[in-house]
Amino acid sequence: MDKLLTENQKPPEKFPKIDQIEFGSDGWLSPGGDYYKVETTQHDESAKYIVKNSDEVKDLEGKMIDNVGQRMSYAGKPYREKLKQLGYILIRGEILRTEEEVNYTPEQLGAISKAGIKIVSAFDGSVEYNPKKILDRVQEVIEKLRNDHEVKSIQFGLDKGGYLPWMQRARAETIEDIGKLSHNPFKTVVHVDEFYKPEIYDKVPDRIFDILSTDYADEMRITVTRSEFTLRLVDLSGEKLLIQREKYTHDGLGGFLYIENSISMFVIDNLSFGKKLSKLLGVKRSNPKIEFENKNGYFAEIVTNLVSKS
Repeated sequence: MDKLLTENQKPPEKFPKIDQIEFGSDGWLSPGGDYYKVETTQHDESAKYIVKNSDEVKDLEGKMIDNVGQRMSYAGKPYREKLKQLGYILIRGEILRTEEEVNYTPEQLGAISKAGIKIVSAFDGSVEYNPKKILDRVQEVIEKLRNDHEVKSIQFGLDKGGYLPWMQRARAETIEDIGKLSHNPFKTVVHVDEFYKPEIYDKVPDRIFDILSTDYADEMRITVTRSEFTLRLVDLSGEKLLIQREKYTHDGLGGFLYIENSISMFVIDNLSFGKKLSKLLGVKRSNPKIEFENKNGYFAEIVTNLVSKS
């Protein structure tokens, strides 16, 4: 006869978390690196269980689904699609066929690397990704960013109340975004507002962009009206990172020229970058000005191929 549960005891979890991915198994890997091992026939059942019972899911829902439209869309999705929207990865055996070019969290990259799982593109099986190489690069530049003098000076100014109120809010957002970058580097946008006067040059946005794109191999710029996009390619001897900066110039504010910067990074391959570039050039943009650092480089080749197919 089963023992009765005491008041302080809980029934065993149907899909408990385990410390690491068991090679060859199926399961759900959370953004925080938790792994739920399941049978091949339990993908949907386990997804429903995790959505309803995981504290991490509840936390992610609160952060990522913040308006009525998003909540309605999310509510209507199957449970496995809800988990994918929140950043969970469905592991299926010894090979992970990714549709996201390994734009995963550091915890996920570390868990996949430790398990020895091979990652290939879901669209081109010849494209293989090395999660450890990507993880090492991300950790290196984020650590460099944290210790940079210009970035530390922002925190110092915030602590001392050294900014005007409207600048205080902007700088606080930048520090908050850098913190988020550590947890989800490929799905975080760092917002860095810059302020110019004739005698002052704001170094912070350039510094953040330069650190994230350290040792970049190629660069291109796209200018449309008030927006300027700078794209830099970081080649990790196979894996490619795209570091993107969008600058949008506003009218002067309090004697300052105000420029809004959005800086982000992604893992890309030729196919995904071609799609991203087509979207960038094709939405409400007419006659963009395109400049290449290297006319025979990676970006020039991709753009040439796009033009030839249009």
